[in-house]
Amino acid sequence: MSAVETPVIAVPKPRLSKLAKWSLFWTAFIGIGAIAGSLMMWTTPARFGMEQLLEPLHRLPLGHLIGDSFALPGLALLGVIGLPHLIAAWLIFKRHHGAPVAALFSGIVLLAWLALQLFYLFGPNPVTNMYAVFALVETVIAARWFRSHRAISSE
Repeated sequence: MSAVETPVIAVPKPRLSKLAKWSLFWTAFIGIGAIAGSLMMWTTPARFGMEQLLEPLHRLPLGHLIGDSFALPGLALLGVIGLPHLIAAWLIFKRHHGAPVAALFSGIVLLAWLALQLFYLFGPNPVTNMYAVFALVETVIAARWFRSHRAISSE
């Protein structure tokens, strides 16, 4: 007796919406940038003139733990910004139902991180200002995607 094989039909994944594609771009771009920033902090901070940034970091509540090294700030950048953004990008790429929430969460966390930099640590500067614009764009796109995704899901 021979077993009858059921044919396997590949179901294509739904296409990403325009907002999802933009969220994928921003989460991947910022996540990769945060990884690069972390690596730079760990390997060659002097080459990029980052020593002057240590003094303001000592004003943080646990700033005394930082010492004269960028090891902890690099780890914080990786853990708070880099990994969540890359996880959100992966969820978007895989079309996971939680991707809009992850993208929105990543944008809000980045806005909070940059607010701390702008208003407490360093003040306005070209890099922080540029990333603040990126974070606003990322968060607005993610919020619009979240709202449209939620509206479609509730129908």
